[in-house]
Amino acid sequence: MGPRRARRGLLARHLAQRLPDLEVRVGGSTSVDLTERGVDKAYGVGRFAREVGADPREVLFVGDRLDPLGNDYPVLRLGVQARPVADHHETVQVLRELLQRLRGTAPGRA
Repeated sequence: MGPRRARRGLLARHLAQRLPDLEVRVGGSTSVDLTERGVDKAYGVGRFAREVGADPREVLFVGDRLDPLGNDYPVLRLGVQARPVADHHETVQVLRELLQRLRGTAPGRA
């Protein structure tokens, strides 16, 4: 764990003690997430799936913190397909690849 993550962990613990009605999590690479209890990424992805009429198993979630302590981990309980990435640059690459497949073009031609 790097020093920035350790500092955010300390901040998250401090906030959680003072905001007991909220869920406090160390977010991605730079954030601390504050939400109502039960409102996490799983809630958002589940709501998205319902709104568009998709089965969660048809949804692809791309995240950099799919580990059990990560802020992306809760989406896995929905049964979504998940693609781990290292950072936002890799997320962009994954999205480009998906768009190319959907368009039926070879990589580098879209």
